[in-house]
Amino acid sequence: VDQLFRRYFRYYAGEEKYQWFFDQYYRVFFQEQDAVFMKQMGCNTIRIPFNYRVFEDDLHPYQYSEKPFAYMDHVIDLCAKHGIYSVIDYHAVQGYENAFHCSDNITGIVELYHNAECQNRCIRLWEYVVEHYKDNPNVIGYDLINEPGPKDDEVEALKELYRKIIRSIRAIDKTHIVFLEGPALSNRFDCMEELFDDNMAYSPHYYHSGPRFEPVENEEQLYDMILQDVEERSAMCEKLQIPCWFGEMGISLG
Repeated sequence: VDQLFRRYFRYYAGEEKYQWFFDQYYRVFFQEQDAVFMKQMGCNTIRIPFNYRVFEDDLHPYQYSEKPFAYMDHVIDLCAKHGIYSVIDYHAVQGYENAFHCSDNITGIVELYHNAECQNRCIRLWEYVVEHYKDNPNVIGYDLINEPGPKDDEVEALKELYRKIIRSIRAIDKTHIVFLEGPALSNRFDCMEELFDDNMAYSPHYYHSGPRFEPVENEEQLYDMILQDVEERSAMCEKLQIPCWFGEMGISLG
């Protein structure tokens, strides 16, 4: 996970090399040829993820760095040059939104849904980020929490946190879309029958591989199975008459 890599890199390489490496990494990871390639594939939107740790230190909460904006803005500008809009994605939240590596979780413990301080830090950081992007026409919205993984008895806590985040965002920015992800790593929306905002969308994720596809005999059958899975994840959007935007998708037959 990101935090362990950073910790060991800093320890063994030293602060100067650590700062140099990550500065270069962020500068070259996404370049104009990447935006050109995405446009050629037909993409018109990109998620730009951030880990809360790039903005604040756990030992110094609420003290934010402006440095990440330089890297993020560069990607946004490159994409805009080629007709691609950006969504700002809160990919790793204080206290961890799920038990897996995608939230930079090294403990397997999820604190976010029952820890007021973690929630408050999440909300305050969103305010800081939204203040920066509120007037940027190349950013279409904010993906509030990546792949939440609450237990069944924590789903209401997730929904209440969404309400709090949206209230704070709307006090600053009334125009950008808010994208909400459902429980079970954004695969479940049957418990999300609520209009949290007048300008919102649900953002399911879809990954499938292995046994489910083993009996597939032809492309038509594969297409039908994928379509069924996609329709299941987007059914609540149809019911609520709101947009559905798949933020992540991947198919593997291996």
